[in-house]
Amino acid sequence: MAKKTLERLKKGVIGKVIDIKCPNTIKKRLMDMGLCLGAKIEYIGKAPLGDPLLFKVKEILLALRKKVAKDIIVEI
Repeated sequence: MAKKTLERLKKGVIGKVIDIKCPNTIKKRLMDMGLCLGAKIEYIGKAPLGDPLLFKVKEILLALRKKVAKDIIVEI
């Protein structure tokens, strides 16, 4: 299976989170919002200027900056 960073997902593609390389404070906040290892995440779209990016985790819509999305590794 292919591994990509979260900001490289195409619209409508679902990936499984396999690594979160963010600093611990951000990582904890993401995990509190449901973005943990093994979670399925779908790329929904982006803001008109390209940042932030919108994802769906479980039933939650999550907006992440590209800087943060680059530190999250998913498996397609």
